[in-house]
Amino acid sequence: AEERHARVERFQATPDIPLALLTTQVGGLGLTLTAADRVVIYDPSWNPAADNQSVDRAYRIGQTRDVVVYRLVTCGTVEEKVYRRQVFKGGLSRAGTRDGNHFRYFSADDTSGLFECTDAGLESSETQKELEALHSRDRAWTEELR
Repeated sequence: AEERHARVERFQATPDIPLALLTTQVGGLGLTLTAADRVVIYDPSWNPAADNQSVDRAYRIGQTRDVVVYRLVTCGTVEEKVYRRQVFKGGLSRAGTRDGNHFRYFSADDTSGLFECTDAGLESSETQKELEALHSRDRAWTEELR
């Protein structure tokens, strides 16, 4: 615990240290990392609160810069499915439940579906479909790509 505290203090006090690599489990609890202004999440947690806690380590009282969060999610992967579920769960959480009924977020079918691999690649990715719909007008095609 003392070594961890010393490393955090050194990161906070030394502008020459460009980054600190932490997992969401280690970096998400009890730390103040206002020396950081970038957070990269490359493995979304099943629990969106864990990712939010990791972001909040940099976005705290004493932070003087804008904090930018990067979420690295590859289309058609387990991470995409987990991230989409996080977004869904966040919407449910914000909407709240009036009757006190708690939703089960992952049914047995949902859980097994997370690990299904298809040969369709990007064609099966809901995220890719949404990106195509949003940005299809912005594409510039050359003759070689048609």
